Amino acid sequence: MKKHKLFGLVLAAVVLGLLASWTGRSRQLRSPSQLGKPVLPGLTINAIGRIEIAQQSKTVTLANTDDGWVVSSLYNYPADVAKIRENLLALRDLKIGAVQRGARIDSTNATLVDLQDERGKPLASIRLGEVRTKPNAQYGWDMPDGRSVSANANDTVFLVKDSLSTFVPDAKTWVNTEVLNVPGADIAKVAISGPDGAVTLERASGALTLTGLSAGESCDASKVSSVESALGNLRFADLADPALTDVQTGMATGHTFTVSTTDGTIYAARIGAAAPNRSDRYLRLAVSAQPVSTNAAERASVTQQAAERNQSVSPWLFLISSWNADSMTRSRASFIQAPTPPAPKDPPSETTPEKPAAES
Repeated sequence: MKKHKLFGLVLAAVVLGLLASWTGRSRQLRSPSQLGKPVLPGLTINAIGRIEIAQQSKTVTLANTDDGWVVSSLYNYPADVAKIRENLLALRDLKIGAVQRGARIDSTNATLVDLQDERGKPLASIRLGEVRTKPNAQYGWDMPDGRSVSANANDTVFLVKDSLSTFVPDAKTWVNTEVLNVPGADIAKVAISGPDGAVTLERASGALTLTGLSAGESCDASKVSSVESALGNLRFADLADPALTDVQTGMATGHTFTVSTTDGTIYAARIGAAAPNRSDRYLRLAVSAQPVSTNAAERASVTQQAAERNQSVSPWLFLISSWNADSMTRSRASFIQAPTPPAPKDPPSETTPEKPAAES
C-alpha cells in the first residue's frame, strides 16, 4: 500500500473517531439557542382550569369549579389549592438546562401532565421521564438532581433542574387529609353510645372523667386521654363513596361519638364497620352549635363557625384508622381501671426451737 493511501486511511479514521466523540458529547451539550428558555413558553396560570396527571393505568384529575379546585377522581373532594398553585408555578418557571439530542422518554413509566382550560381545551402538556440523582456524601444516599422532560408532544428531550417529584397520580397527595383539630382542653363533655351501651365523660375539677363511678371504681387516665385527643388532628386514611348507605357502612348498628366544647360547638361522629379488604373504618361527621355565651356577637360567631365546619365535613364519607376509631367506640368497662392487687405479705419467719438444757 502506498504511503499517501495509508496516510489517508489513518486521517479518515481519526476524523471519524473525533466525529463520533463529538456526536456523543453533543447529546449532553447545552444548546445555546435554547438554554434558559421556558420548557412551556407562554403558559398562563390563570387560564388553567383542569389538570390531568397520568402514569400507566393511574390517572388523577384536578378541576377548577365554581366551588374552587377539587379532585374529580376523589368524589370532587376539595383540593389543596396552595399545592396546585405551587406546582403550576414550577411548570411555568421551568427552564431548559440542556438538550438530550437523540434521547427518548420511555412512555411505559413516564408521567404525562396535561393542562387544559375550564372547557377542556388543551393548553400545554409535559411528559416527565427519569429523575436524575447525584450522590450526597453527607446523608449517604442519592439525592434528586433534575429530570428529563419533553413538552407539547415534541420528541425533543430536555434536562431541567427541578425533579417535579410531586406530580404523581395519587389523589390523596393533592388534598389536605386533616378533617378536624379540636383541642382537648376545649372539650366539656363526651358521649359515646353503641351496641355495648352508653358512656359519658365530663370535665370536673379541670379533668375529663367518667361519670357515674361506683365506690371503689377508678378511671383509667390513659383511656380518657385517647378519647380527649380523638378529634385532635383527625386525619382520614381515604375517602369512600358518599352515596353508600348506613346499612352498607355498618353505621345503622354502629357507634356515635359526640363532643361538646366549652363554647357550645357540638361535633357528632358516627362510626361504622371496617371497609372491605381493609382495617380502616367508615366515619361521618356533622357539626352544630348551642352557644353558651349570652353575648349576641359571640353566639353568632360560634354558630357561623359551626356551620362552616359542617359544610366542609358533612358531605363526605371518611375512612379513618382502626386505632383512631377505637378511641371513639370505647365501652364503659374499658375505662374502669382494675384495682391494684395488694402486695403479698412476707411469710412469717420460722425460728429454730431451742434445745432443752442437758440435766446435770
